[in-house]
Amino acid sequence: MLSGHLGHDMPCGDERTLRKLDFELGLSESTALERTSVKYHERKKIGEILVDLGVLTPMQIEDILSAIRRRHDHSKFGRVARDMGLLNEEHILAAVAVQMRIFPDVQNLTLSRLLRRLRQPVG
Repeated sequence: MLSGHLGHDMPCGDERTLRKLDFELGLSESTALERTSVKYHERKKIGEILVDLGVLTPMQIEDILSAIRRRHDHSKFGRVARDMGLLNEEHILAAVAVQMRIFPDVQNLTLSRLLRRLRQPVG
């Protein structure tokens, strides 16, 4: 069983920044509202999402959390995991996309479909 939590939450930006991101990503107003209606504490942790996507195992999550505790410098979960060679930037972006629900039904996409969707041009 996992001790602690599965990674850190991404901090919510201010509302203006989120609206700008929604516009730049070409999100519909209903998708943006669905994403922002999810309360901060209801969102999955980045580590949990990466396990769901098959990128990391629960044991790797434990290793990352142990490394974060040893650092004592408030390092972000994704940065530490990347520094350990366990994932890359695309994996972090995919997990954040799921966490922020930037696409309709994003939580139901496989990693490969999610990455394809993130690479699509807006418009």
